[in-house]
Amino acid sequence: MLHLQRRFVTSRTTCIPSLKKTFTKTLSTRTEFTHRTEENVIRGNKSLEYPVEDCFTFFSKRFEQFGERVAMIGRICIAPPILLFLTKSPLVDQYDMSSLKSIIVGAAPVDEQLSHAFNERFPWITLQQCYGMTEAGFATLQANDASFNSAGSVGQILADGECKIVSLTTGEFLGPYEQGEVYLRGAQQMLGYLNNEKATTETILEDGWLRSGDLGYYDDENNLFVIDRLKELIKYKGFQVAPAELEDLLISHENIVDSCVIGVPCERAGEVPRAYIVKKPGSDLTEDEVKDFVGERFSDHKHLRGGVQFVEQLPKSASGKLLRRVLRDQYLEERE
Repeated sequence: MLHLQRRFVTSRTTCIPSLKKTFTKTLSTRTEFTHRTEENVIRGNKSLEYPVEDCFTFFSKRFEQFGERVAMIGRICIAPPILLFLTKSPLVDQYDMSSLKSIIVGAAPVDEQLSHAFNERFPWITLQQCYGMTEAGFATLQANDASFNSAGSVGQILADGECKIVSLTTGEFLGPYEQGEVYLRGAQQMLGYLNNEKATTETILEDGWLRSGDLGYYDDENNLFVIDRLKELIKYKGFQVAPAELEDLLISHENIVDSCVIGVPCERAGEVPRAYIVKKPGSDLTEDEVKDFVGERFSDHKHLRGGVQFVEQLPKSASGKLLRRVLRDQYLEERE
């Protein structure tokens, strides 16, 4: 007997809800889940995938249960906060992780320091980053072979897509290591937003390039590095500060479990960085120590002039993304 399951895939945190027209080539965004289909269905760890209008449809055989079998998980897809937990939490030592061979991370960038820290704790697990968005589908995937050494990268553009970095000031195409907005183009991207022509024309240019709204750059080997969302950048005296860069440094501190950085208003500077810190249990870490930790490693415009606040936990979405707007609203309410 065949069991039909309809699954709708979307992301409520990265785009305007409800797309005008779906992707032109749906399967090109799902290659990770459609390869070697026959073999995997026979083995029982993969289902057939059949594209139906406006949804993904999965067919899988359902059998009578004659016994039980314990399946050890070998591959998972997670968000960066879960990766951070696996890297730093002592609770993980209580569990057998030997069956886990591969982890794919998405939803937000993972910097080089966290990647190396994870690899030191779990050297047998292959860590890959992927990058994409609902409007553009999967855009990149890190290589999983031993020759890949660009930790912190989200990988190279997939075969059916294009990517370029565009200057925020001149709109010109940029070369390696120059930071700008990430533009994407490919057959798998959306055709537009539902009943919102203005948003569509602002996002998709006439030549088909889609503006991602992400700040990034690429290296000499065409590996893409995503820094942060452009709308999250802190504007300090003409400088642009990426909160994610500060957050990555902060979580490398041995007494910091998690962090979130926002820009808060400043009459003289426009905005200044402010950090919210989750301390390691039992730690006596102080605000001055956190400020000094950042000040010794980053240039002047990235210093935590907005202060440091210690909290029990940070607001996050269901997918694990930091909700910086919640902390901004909270800060403004406290100052009223």
